[in-house]
Amino acid sequence: MSLSPLFQIPPEILLDCIELLDYKSLLTCRQVCRQLRNLVDEDAACQYTLDLYTAGLEDGPSFSGTLSDRFAALNQYREGWDQLKWRDAQMDVPMKQGGLWELYGGVLAQQTQTKTFEFTRLPGISRGIASNTWSLEKQRYKVRDFGMDPSQDLLVLLEKPGLDGYSHDWVHRAHFLSLEKNPGAPHPLAKGGPVISHAQNFMDPEMSYTIQVSGNLVGILIHTIQAGENEFLVWDWKSGERKLYLTGDEIRAFTFLSDQHVLLCVLDLFPVEDEDVEPTLVVVDIQRSGAGEPENILRLDECIVLHCPPFQDTVGIASFGICADPSPTWRPDEKSSIPFHLARDNRLYVVTLWIQVQNNALPLWVNLFIPSSTFMSVVKSTPKDASGPHSVSWEAWGQEGSRLMISDLPQSHTWVCYVYGTRYIALEPHQKGNEKVWCRVYDFNDLPIRRGQLNVKPENVIEKDSEMVSPRVSAEVVYQTGPITLKSGKIFKDDVTSTLPFRWKSVELDILASERKCAIMCSEDNIIIVNAHTRKYQILTF
Repeated sequence: MSLSPLFQIPPEILLDCIELLDYKSLLTCRQVCRQLRNLVDEDAACQYTLDLYTAGLEDGPSFSGTLSDRFAALNQYREGWDQLKWRDAQMDVPMKQGGLWELYGGVLAQQTQTKTFEFTRLPGISRGIASNTWSLEKQRYKVRDFGMDPSQDLLVLLEKPGLDGYSHDWVHRAHFLSLEKNPGAPHPLAKGGPVISHAQNFMDPEMSYTIQVSGNLVGILIHTIQAGENEFLVWDWKSGERKLYLTGDEIRAFTFLSDQHVLLCVLDLFPVEDEDVEPTLVVVDIQRSGAGEPENILRLDECIVLHCPPFQDTVGIASFGICADPSPTWRPDEKSSIPFHLARDNRLYVVTLWIQVQNNALPLWVNLFIPSSTFMSVVKSTPKDASGPHSVSWEAWGQEGSRLMISDLPQSHTWVCYVYGTRYIALEPHQKGNEKVWCRVYDFNDLPIRRGQLNVKPENVIEKDSEMVSPRVSAEVVYQTGPITLKSGKIFKDDVTSTLPFRWKSVELDILASERKCAIMCSEDNIIIVNAHTRKYQILTF
C-alpha cells in the first residue's frame, strides 16, 4: 500500500505544521488515521495544547518560557485547584472604608475614606504573577461607582449625577481613564472622548448602578427606587457610540454573553390576567436592536426569551440576579508574560433568585448554573428571520443545559465575585462555635468531570436522581452526574429536573465559626476571604 502524499512530507516539517493547529484541529487529526493519531499523541507540544483545552485554558500571548516551563506551570496550577491546596503563605489586604470596591481581572480595587483609590494586583504563583499596588488620587468630582478592565488598562468612573443648568436634566457621566499605566489620565483608545453622558429628567436619591466592561462595550444598568424606571444602556466606549437603550423596572440585572449579545434578568411582577409571575432570561442582539429612542423591555421584538420553571403563587421573589466573570471577550494584555489564561468560551453564568416561601421564617436561594455553551446553542438555533420575541421553554433549554439547586445559606449581596470561569465558591453551612469554617468549590468544566469520575471511589460518584446536593462536607472530590429533581409543592408548580454534571470539593479555612463574619470570593489564581471580623481580605494563592 502506498503512503499518502501527506506522509511523503519530511516528518519534522509535518510535525512543525501540526504543532501550529488548535485543539479542535488536533482532535480532528487524531480521527483521520492511525499515523496522524500517533504523531499527535507522541508530540509534547500537541499534548500541551490538548491539556490546555481539557483544563479550559488558552495559551498566553507573550510567554517566553520553554515547553517544559509551560507544562510545569500548568500541572502546578491544575493540581492546586483540583486539590484546593494554595501554594503560598496567606497575603492580607486591609479593607478600606470608602464604600466602593471591585474585583476584576486579578485586581482588587478599593476607595478610601479620603476618596482616593488603591489597587492591588493579586499574585498568581503557578502563573508567575507578582503582587503589585498603586493608587489614584482623589478626583475633582464625586465618584458614585466604578468598573475596570485591567487587560485594557481601563478604569471607568461614574460621576455622581448633577443638574444641567440649561436643560434641567440630571446628567450621568462615565469617565474612561487609564487604570495603571498613567492612572487617572484620559484613556488613549477613547477616541470619541473620555466622557460619555446620559441625561434623565428625574433624580432618584436611592439610585444605584451596575457596570460591566466587555471588550469595546460598556454596559450600565441604572436602578431606580423612588422615581422613573430602570434604564439599561450599552456604549462602544472607544467610539462613544450608543449601541442599546432599554427601559423598564422589569430589568433586574445583566451580563454580556458575547461581543454581540447581552443577557438580561427580567421579572414582570404585574403580568396580564391568567399569566404567572415568571422570571425570564432575555438574550438581546446588540447589533440588531436600535440604539436611538429608548425601548421598553416588555415591548422588545427582536430577542430570545428563555423561561425559567414557574413558581407557586405563594412564593415571593425578592431579588433576581446573575454573575459571570470575566467578560466573554476578556483576554490578558498582549504584552502579558503569563503562560496561559482562561479560555474565552469557558464561562459559567450563575443566576440567583432570593425567594420567600409562605410559612417559611427564612428566605431561600434558588441557584441556576448555566454554561455559556447552553446560551450560545440557543442563539445559534434561533431563526435569523424570526419575528417578535422567540420563546424557549425550560424543558427545551434548561433541563439538560443547566443545574438548579436550592440553598438556605445566603450569598452576599455585597461580595458578589463568587464565580470565575466555570468555578463557583460558597461557604459550607452549619459550622458552630470553635469549629473551623469550610468552603465548597464547584467546577462545571465538562472534560475533567467526564475523565475524573472514572478514577475515584464509587461512593464519590452520584449517579442516582436526588432532590439536593449532598450537604456533607467532603475533602475528596465528589462528582454529581445524576439528575436533581425538585418536586412540585411549596416552591415550584411542577417537578423541576436538571442534569448538567459538576464536581465539588470542600476545604477548611483558618477561621472559627464563632468569628464567622466573612464572605468568600474567587479569581483566576485566588480564593479571597472577606473577613469583616479582622477587616481584611485574606488572599489564598494558587
